[in-house]
Amino acid sequence: MNKLNLIFFETKTLFTLLLVVLAFGKFSPVLAVDLTVTCASDGPCSMAPSPSAALFYDNVLPGDSVVRTVTVINQDPNDTCSLVLDAYSNDNEEIYNGLASQLSLNIDEGTSNWYIGTLDDFFLAGPMSLGSMPPSSTKYFDWTVALNPEAGNEYQNARTIFDFDLAFECLGPATPTPTPSSTVLGLSAAGAPVCNDTVPASAPFLSVITAGSNSMDLDWTSVTPATHYMIRYGLSSGNYIYGAPNVGNITGFLVEQLSGGTTYYFQVAGVNGCMPGPWSNEATITPTGQILVEAPAPGFEEVILGEATIEGKPTPISEPAPEVAGASVCEDKGYPWWIFLVIQLIIGGIYAWMASSKKEESLTLWIPPIVFGVISQLVHWYFGCNCATGPWCQWYWLFNLLIVIIGIIGRDALGKLLKSD
Repeated sequence: MNKLNLIFFETKTLFTLLLVVLAFGKFSPVLAVDLTVTCASDGPCSMAPSPSAALFYDNVLPGDSVVRTVTVINQDPNDTCSLVLDAYSNDNEEIYNGLASQLSLNIDEGTSNWYIGTLDDFFLAGPMSLGSMPPSSTKYFDWTVALNPEAGNEYQNARTIFDFDLAFECLGPATPTPTPSSTVLGLSAAGAPVCNDTVPASAPFLSVITAGSNSMDLDWTSVTPATHYMIRYGLSSGNYIYGAPNVGNITGFLVEQLSGGTTYYFQVAGVNGCMPGPWSNEATITPTGQILVEAPAPGFEEVILGEATIEGKPTPISEPAPEVAGASVCEDKGYPWWIFLVIQLIIGGIYAWMASSKKEESLTLWIPPIVFGVISQLVHWYFGCNCATGPWCQWYWLFNLLIVIIGIIGRDALGKLLKSD
């Protein structure tokens, strides 16, 4: 077949994505849809439901997220084709309001993550590979856009518009120009190095053996071929902000200096030379111990590990937006954990007063304060501590024990006082 390149909608025809954020605004009657892109060997590519359909057109509140699916179909029965994505902002000076910096974007294909970052960084990333498509195959890409929970009223009724090109190139490598400043897994995007190493055949299975004080012990199954493994983790599911590109050719790793009461989300992947394999399942754990200032664990950096070299091209990524000085990274919701202790103290005081009037002395009179303490501790274990409940929450058991002891001693003291009268 004498064919080198197939370009979706030709070079100058774009898929236009319109994303409108109306924080506290009225519902828009415009409907957003999932898109299906089809390219056949004997004709031009097409998009359904229409080339002008908006992928995103939604009212979004701070903290909300919207997911859309782009389905790409390679109907060519003979050729394996490379898929290249290029996006850029269509905001002009009149409508630009910085909204893109408050919107995060994830592009996932199954367990593979192709992009995590802000829309602003996405526009600057330049062309990026979305992997290769075998003949007569279909891929599904989930695009998730979320508005920063801390976004203020200055973004009310704001909007951002951007276009993207999907280049479908067959019988030859894709040739986008990567972002020169992007570096993933130690491979610089400049120069577009070629990687001929074999992709690991499967994803590891990740589990947490133990969770200690401010640490956790990860364990995973080995994959072949693999020269080493990489780990990434974050503070919410699917949002990985710290990464270790090479922990060695091992199947276990101790992660230390984690904050007590914070839930962490981990993934691991095998790497064969310069070629990464698919990511594992996501393992979740909440270590005990002191509450620490959130920072990368030893051996990890504030980078996002993606698919480094697909079809010989590193995937451009964006660095996470820097934290504002003094801003909290805690996303948990606090609750008045001490209220259970207050209730326990009140009930124990009432019991001590009532039991002190009994004339007989019996060890069974000590049982109710102990039962109150056990119930209080079980209730606390159900709700637990997190980064928003403060450092004293982890000492609940000690406060509970003191209240039980005070209840027992108080009952005896009141009984002796009443008898002396």
